[in-house]
Amino acid sequence: MSNDMNGDERNGGADVQPMGEMPNEPAFEIDQRGLSAMDSGAERRRLPRVAVDEGLECQLEVRTKIRLVDISMSGALLASDAQLPIGTRAHLRAGVGPAPFAPEVQVKRQVDRGRETQTALGTVFLGMDDRSRKSLEEFLRKASE
Repeated sequence: MSNDMNGDERNGGADVQPMGEMPNEPAFEIDQRGLSAMDSGAERRRLPRVAVDEGLECQLEVRTKIRLVDISMSGALLASDAQLPIGTRAHLRAGVGPAPFAPEVQVKRQVDRGRETQTALGTVFLGMDDRSRKSLEEFLRKASE
């Protein structure tokens, strides 16, 4: 875990890495010729490129900061500036207890938060290691005292 995250995590912040999702603002735009850089300047490639089959699937992992709104053993409500579609899978990292907490989550719903600018994302935990499970159990036990 990087040091720049510690302050946010202590205050309920977290970090999420969507698996296979593009950022909100595209770095490329698609035209009839395929992908082209957004600036239309002179050719800048130093080496030639080759076309690939249309069926080749890739994942683009993107990091975004989110805020942890609430949490249970089965999932969490996250507030985010990023619009993550329902079904998005991600790796969540948060400081909820004495040990690292890093479950895999899936977005199940988006919640309208009224005048709040961030979108609320209802997520379920798809899996977590023993350290994450113990960290979450300890956090929930202390929070309910």
